[in-house]
Amino acid sequence: MTRLLPLIGALALGACQVSHESPSSAPIPSDEVGDTAVPLVLVFPEEYMADALFVAEPNWFSVRYAAGGLNMQILGTHVLSEPPEGMEMPEPNVQVRGNHGFRSESEDIHYVTWVESGVAFELSYYCQDDADERCAEDDAWGVALADRLEQRR
Repeated sequence: MTRLLPLIGALALGACQVSHESPSSAPIPSDEVGDTAVPLVLVFPEEYMADALFVAEPNWFSVRYAAGGLNMQILGTHVLSEPPEGMEMPEPNVQVRGNHGFRSESEDIHYVTWVESGVAFELSYYCQDDADERCAEDDAWGVALADRLEQRR
C-alpha cells in the first residue's frame, strides 16, 4: 500500500490541474489584463513576459514563468482579511516597492510578499540548480525583481 501512495498523490495532483492554452510569444499588451477586478496588476519585466502565462480571475490574477532553470509566479488579490484577534504578526523584514514586506523560504521556494495600493502580492520563485545565484540565502534577487515588476493597471 505504501508504494501506491506516491502514485495516488501524483494522480490526484494531475486531476486538480487546470488546462490552459499555451501563452503567446508576444508580451501581454498594456491595455489587456483580462477579466480581473484587481485594481493593480503587476507583471514580470519584459525579458520574462514572452514565456509567461497570465491568468485573470475576478478576484485575483497570476503570472507564471518557467525557463532557464527558474520557476516563478506572481499572485495578486484585492481580497484581504485581518488576522484573528490576539494573533501576533511578525515584523516586516524587507522593503518591497516602497512598502513593508516579508521574505521567506520554505523547501527551497523563495517568497517575497507585500501589500501595495490595497492589493496583496506574493512573488515566489524556485531555482532548479542549488548553485543558482538567483536563489541565494538573502533573497536579494527576488526583492530586486519585485522592485522591477511592471504595472499593467
